[in-house]
Amino acid sequence: MMSELNQQQGVCPLCGGDRLSRIYPIDLAYAAGMAGYLEDSNIGVAQCIACDHQFISPVPTVNFLEAFYASYMSEAKRGFYEQRYANIIPAAFRDYYGRWLDQVRIFRQGRTGSLLDIGCGLGMFLRLAKEKEFQVTGIEPNAEAAKYLGREYGIEVSNTLLENYRGRQRFDVVTMWDLLEHLADPARAISMVKMLLNPGGILVLEIPVRDSLLHWIAKLSYIISFGLIKRPLYLTYGVHHLQYFSERSILDLLSDSGFEIVACYRNATDIESVRRKPGHGLLSQIKIGMYNAAISALLSLARMTGRQNKVVVFSRVKNKHV
Repeated sequence: MMSELNQQQGVCPLCGGDRLSRIYPIDLAYAAGMAGYLEDSNIGVAQCIACDHQFISPVPTVNFLEAFYASYMSEAKRGFYEQRYANIIPAAFRDYYGRWLDQVRIFRQGRTGSLLDIGCGLGMFLRLAKEKEFQVTGIEPNAEAAKYLGREYGIEVSNTLLENYRGRQRFDVVTMWDLLEHLADPARAISMVKMLLNPGGILVLEIPVRDSLLHWIAKLSYIISFGLIKRPLYLTYGVHHLQYFSERSILDLLSDSGFEIVACYRNATDIESVRRKPGHGLLSQIKIGMYNAAISALLSLARMTGRQNKVVVFSRVKNKHV
């Protein structure tokens, strides 16, 4: 349950504070099953007493995360992200990311410019941006994905992590789609991105936030059941995300890092990524049907109340004279 005892398991990745409170467990069996082993049975969600940031603590090692994400991405390729392999960009993808690229052009007075996508994966977003006349480049640690983009679409991709990137080019736009929550040191990552941007350059960042209806329901069900109902919490918190920002904390991080906020939009997880496929038996079909109906209703309610589980933030490098 929500213990107020301080956990000496490290420091807050945002403020450096060392007074932490252990607040939620994570699904240790799932984490161990995906990675093939578990390093520390004390791993869980901690909250910084100084700045209120929530994050996984202790931070898993690089070797553990690499093993975890190898399995995670293999499963994702067979699921929602299977569409990223398509030669034809799906209409839903085109509509969703196309509107954000249109917003970039509005904030740049109708211009396109050079664009770097960090963690570009199989590059469907870069392909769309290229269609819209941006000069595109990517950073992607997965060698298979990086080679695929260069071979099939002629898009230059650096096969590396952000912290190891040594390119000298500066960009007009940098995008980070669902990436920052996976990084152990998000403040350092934002500082590095700032160095990659031209003066007045724009950072577009999409990230899940914990001050959402889905997060509140998951936490409430855990608390009022005295820790007996864990499944919603496990779906919300886990080692698949190392950081758990609120809308306010991500805006503060950007501002403290030398960015001015241009616009912030609430957004929701694509329903197709959380819907389950019908089973074979009647009972299974009924259960999955009820689950899908409940998820649809919750996402609709979150949209009506303005408490969707993601934000898309447009920010600009601050003028040095301001």
